[in-house]
Amino acid sequence: MNQDPEKMKKRRLRVLLVANYLPDKQESMLRFSEMLFRGLSLEKATIEVALINPRAILVRQNARSSAFKKYLAYIDKLFIFPFLLFLDSFKFDVVHICDQGNAFYKLVLPHKTTIVSCHDLGALRAALGEDTSCPPSSLGKLLQGLILLGLKCAEQIICVSQATLNDLNRVIPKRKSIGLDFVIASAVEPVFKKQNETEIGRALARFPELNWKQGFVLHVGSSHIRKNRAGLIKAFAGSAERFSSQLVFCGERLNENLSELVRELDLQSRTLDLGKVDDLELAALYSAATVFVFPSYFEGFGWPPLEAQACGCPVISSNRASLPEVLGKSAPLIDPDDIQSLSHWLTKISDPEEQLKWKKLGEENAARYSKQAMLQQYLKAYEKISNR
Repeated sequence: MNQDPEKMKKRRLRVLLVANYLPDKQESMLRFSEMLFRGLSLEKATIEVALINPRAILVRQNARSSAFKKYLAYIDKLFIFPFLLFLDSFKFDVVHICDQGNAFYKLVLPHKTTIVSCHDLGALRAALGEDTSCPPSSLGKLLQGLILLGLKCAEQIICVSQATLNDLNRVIPKRKSIGLDFVIASAVEPVFKKQNETEIGRALARFPELNWKQGFVLHVGSSHIRKNRAGLIKAFAGSAERFSSQLVFCGERLNENLSELVRELDLQSRTLDLGKVDDLELAALYSAATVFVFPSYFEGFGWPPLEAQACGCPVISSNRASLPEVLGKSAPLIDPDDIQSLSHWLTKISDPEEQLKWKKLGEENAARYSKQAMLQQYLKAYEKISNR
């Protein structure tokens, strides 16, 4: 529903942020919506912002029925929440769906002022038959069909990278002709900054097995195929004799296949799987690491390498998808299938001169992704769509 510009001057713009279902534990998407909410809440003179998540109603009441949890969650997300969202939406001028994975909520919103943030289209592309290392289930294909409908109906889609916008225009050609979609790059949270030795030691105290003063190779993410942890393990094995260091994983635990690969390559004594860490621990890990490696086959944006650069950690990255756009010339970009090249760079970047070079380039690059700049761009987008 279009708003009278004169009326908009007399009161603050009301924006509803639609975030993710908490039991799904989609950490990066929850972080994004929280970053927006906290940042926009400080702009009290111009905007009134609220954050809403699908409630875990049936899942909470039937927590012991693990076999049915997934399906109960779908009822929470697809049947109960849309009704509540429809009712709440009338209180707001703009509804911002913070993750394209929830784009189907647009189908119940009467607003002509709905924005969807699009972070990556890997799952949707896979459902349409493309190879993105994200093979969907039959139910997943149905869900992606609903997401596709929501994206087609959204008044505006804001992508986090040009690579993702290009995917969007290819998957839904009609959106390119509309010409309202554009890019707002994601930002690095201020918590990710270089830590001194005292701060690092305090933050990493619960990991006595980590020899952080000697440096280490770090990966942050999941064990999904597209993250290419297997490639990193093989490359580390190929360079392990040339330098003494640990290979450290955090985020999702290594799955059985990856743990077996570690055993096959006799890397058990040099591999640490820390599991989930908090932001202060992660900032300390980035600050202490010799190098952060991100050899993904597919990313819609790529927060972790920017977080690492903001903490003064050199980065080696894949040359696929959005990563060349996000990192530019601030990191060596390698073919994720080229194990020999990755192994070579693991050794080369441990040289002190190389360390200084890539640290400097990385810090300059991370500084481009300002939280305040991102928030101001979203504010302008809300104002513009509300006045259409």
